[in-house]
Amino acid sequence: MNIKTWSSMATVLLGLLFGYNALAGPLHDAVESGNLAQVSTLITPELNIDEKDSIGVTALELAVLEGNLEMTRLLIKNGADVNGVEPRYAPTPIHIAAYEGNAEIMDLLITSGSDVNLKRYDGTSPLHLAVKRDHSKIVELLIANGGNMNQKNKLGASALHLAARRGNSEIAELLVANGADVNIKDDEEYTPLHNAAWNGHKSVVEMLIANGADISATSYDGVTPFRCAVIKGHKDIAALLQH
Repeated sequence: MNIKTWSSMATVLLGLLFGYNALAGPLHDAVESGNLAQVSTLITPELNIDEKDSIGVTALELAVLEGNLEMTRLLIKNGADVNGVEPRYAPTPIHIAAYEGNAEIMDLLITSGSDVNLKRYDGTSPLHLAVKRDHSKIVELLIANGGNMNQKNKLGASALHLAARRGNSEIAELLVANGADVNIKDDEEYTPLHNAAWNGHKSVVEMLIANGADISATSYDGVTPFRCAVIKGHKDIAALLQH
């Protein structure tokens, strides 16, 4: 995910955390304060439960960010949209749960019909976010409920690309064990092995090779994983990748 994307998402999350929702209505205020009784009172047939505040966030999204399981349950029970169509930058409920690593809320969203492969405008799926944030339990939960491990973001990166880049061996192994394509290429034709070699993650390199990663794979400009390791000075990894 590029810097602009993360910056935009961070702005929304910080806004929520520090109460930057001055134009929110009473429902948002009650959710933010954690007042279940008040929220129950406010929910009437006339209420638009999916109304967004001034930064484009719904009451449900706020409840998920706050980590309030019972508030989340109450809003969903009363018809809140678990797959809310996002504005350009605001994250959806399942993306927030993935980002925050809240397994209980993630499980509730999934059992309530949230799309585990829902993409943001930049192609980011909940699985991408869980991997990016090193939330292994969320990764497990998403995979168990149909998360597409080979789904790509707009840069062509899969979850395994991200895990390899971060050097998270546990998550990389989990993805591979459940069928992630070890030779999947991003938009520049780099594989997860390229990413692991470039970033000096020897254990991930070894795991990928053991699971069939192509050490001769080339990017759009002819770069191999071996060349990545050489360029970055990772001699031990270069030795593993020599023909």
